[in-house]
Amino acid sequence: MIQVTVDCNGWLSLSGEATIHYAAELQSALVALRAERANDFVLDLGALTAIDTAGVQVLLAFRKSSEPVRVTSCPDPLRAVLVRGGLVKLLM
Repeated sequence: MIQVTVDCNGWLSLSGEATIHYAAELQSALVALRAERANDFVLDLGALTAIDTAGVQVLLAFRKSSEPVRVTSCPDPLRAVLVRGGLVKLLM
């Protein structure tokens, strides 16, 4: 399960699993948010418990279409995935 929580300042907190099983749900939530708020997002990834390439792809697509996006609280498993994939500079 993935949960996206948004505060009034545009901080998005993601919790749960950003995996292929929940990628469509995550993408839908992020697209809806982008439609409501045009820019200046902060992604708090500290509560993610799992991520795979599908989750990373959704986050990269969101970042590309919603700049500026800043990332905070990146847990070690996610950071390891980003480092292995050479994606740290693209997402962080």
